[in-house]
Amino acid sequence: MEKNILILTTISGFLDKFEKENVKLLLEMGYRVHYAANTKEQHYLFDEKKIRDMGVEIHHIDVARSPYMLLDNRKAFFQLLKLVEEYHIEAIHCHTPVGGVLGRLVGRYYKKKRLRVIYTAHGFHFYKGAQLINNSLYYAAEKILAHYTDILVVINKEDYGNAKRFRLKPGGLVFQIPGVGLDLQRFRPFTEEERAKRRKELGLGENDFFLVSVGELNENKNQEIILKALKKMKDSGKDLSHIKYGICGDGFFRQRIKEKITEYGLEEIAVMYGYCTKVWEILGCADASAFPSRREGLGMAALESLAMGVPVIAADNRGTREYMIPGKNGYVCSWDDESSFARGIEAIRDMEPGHLTDMKEECRKSAEKFDKKYTNQIMHIVYENLDRKLEYNANYDKKKIKKQSVKISVIMGVYNPSRKEQFLLSVESIIHQTFREWEMILYDDGSDACYIPLIRQAAALDKRIILVRGEENRGLAYALNQCLKRARGKYIARMDDDDISKPERLERMYDFLESHPEYQWAGSNSELIDDTGVWGIDRMQEIPGKEDFLLYSPYIHPTVVFRKNILDRLHGYKVAADTRRCEDYELFMRLCEKGYKGYNLQENLLQYREDQDSYKKRKYCYRIREAKVRYEGFKRLGILKLNTVPYVVKPLVAGLVSPEIVKYVKKTVRKNIYAEEQGRSQAG
Repeated sequence: MEKNILILTTISGFLDKFEKENVKLLLEMGYRVHYAANTKEQHYLFDEKKIRDMGVEIHHIDVARSPYMLLDNRKAFFQLLKLVEEYHIEAIHCHTPVGGVLGRLVGRYYKKKRLRVIYTAHGFHFYKGAQLINNSLYYAAEKILAHYTDILVVINKEDYGNAKRFRLKPGGLVFQIPGVGLDLQRFRPFTEEERAKRRKELGLGENDFFLVSVGELNENKNQEIILKALKKMKDSGKDLSHIKYGICGDGFFRQRIKEKITEYGLEEIAVMYGYCTKVWEILGCADASAFPSRREGLGMAALESLAMGVPVIAADNRGTREYMIPGKNGYVCSWDDESSFARGIEAIRDMEPGHLTDMKEECRKSAEKFDKKYTNQIMHIVYENLDRKLEYNANYDKKKIKKQSVKISVIMGVYNPSRKEQFLLSVESIIHQTFREWEMILYDDGSDACYIPLIRQAAALDKRIILVRGEENRGLAYALNQCLKRARGKYIARMDDDDISKPERLERMYDFLESHPEYQWAGSNSELIDDTGVWGIDRMQEIPGKEDFLLYSPYIHPTVVFRKNILDRLHGYKVAADTRRCEDYELFMRLCEKGYKGYNLQENLLQYREDQDSYKKRKYCYRIREAKVRYEGFKRLGILKLNTVPYVVKPLVAGLVSPEIVKYVKKTVRKNIYAEEQGRSQAG
């Protein structure tokens, strides 16, 4: 079935400049992509043929950039309703402030079917230090519109904190991306030969200090403060004969900037290049970049400068705080203080060569985490989540669900889920399974009162979710046993409250166990994820033997589906202080002791959440307990011998090793496996 999604912006060139990577992702996922914008409003260059050649259908609407142009935007609202109806649009991904308002209102008022709405906020208009009207009127507007938003995507930490406080649609999620994605292949430091050649083409002398600003010519981008800084340097007797200031961009302030250059007597210094389609050719020639914006959601122009090894003299705002390291990759100034910008220019111009080389290296390094591959990883998760919601809408029928038998019972114990979006995404990943005959037993293991509304919200997402509340926290093993008592399915699927099941997980497991009666449970490999997306792979032994328990558990617990009768025979999980935090390890060894066999499908059917940049050192008491579990388990399995004793004490030794070393080893192994799989995939 064809899936239609509408990308909505105000100005027409926005898609070509910022959304090409998202278009590629959507097309790869089988979407038919539509683009609606005011094609007569071309702040960025807009080549319709180029966009259509990408596979995108373009639609003109009379949306205006100003929210106060009510007649135009009212007309655009009804044009959007007609578009949704005519092209069977199922989801809207809206950008820009007015586009975000209209897209979410259409999602709210279109009555024939439920539209899914994603809004990417490229910088909220309310922020720390903003005017009262911004922090009252705009905040109130975003708070209301959040009610009509399924997924809210932001690009900086301050906005992420604010977005987390909003109440979205039931099951709504908030994601932070590192901007629209930085192309580190295009924005890279020039070689000395390349730089010398291009500087000569620009008419720059060998000793000229070339300062560059990139951005729309408007009040917010604030190029005028750099002109004031240069005037101040000139008035104080500084020699500006070898300083050149290149201004890349166009906009409403073009004439004003031109007049200020004349007024300040900077005609020999400042050059206006206009709108540049290949801005990297100018940036790569720069000695420093000036980025004096009053307000920025992130600031791609500054990041592009850093990626090219060009130090940045930036205004302090929530965007630049994401990447600026004063004194390391440039200098940070107050947006209205020309003196501080003048000092920043002089500091870089007069810097010792060795120090300048270190700063350029730091520039490139500080930009690397904004590589488009990280944005693409997160956006893939965003669209994957959207995909599940749309598929669920297409298949969901409450009457059928009541009549369906339960073949798989998914069990989840939850206690104080601290990350709302992760918890809801985990539950929704079960709701959107291709396999439909399931139930979920959600056991609240005595969570604090403040978490109860969230757990109830998760349980309300689907009629097949059964919520059971425990009065006190008794631990995971107890919680899972309570789930088992209520489970009706032939099979039991494990699920943790922050992992994500791939849509085909239950179907693949069910088909395997139905056709392989010799195995009593099945697990799989998993992708490792954190807030940046997929970063590694956990690959498991296909048919583990007893010796495979020596190093660690050969099954990833939340990937496993059991035959329920096997768990019933063993009376479920062992509830004891000695097995806490290693309940699954103990269970698998007990199953093997009885002669039961398990299997690992060599597919990544789960996304296992683990932060690649942190490793929490486990309490030593848990390591002592694990050593006891290993000793008892190895003994029952008949693998406790002199040469296996080191595996018994392994957790005790690991507890003495630096967490940084453990993190490095685990991260390296898993990232290597991920790189290997990616290489095979590309080769295929």
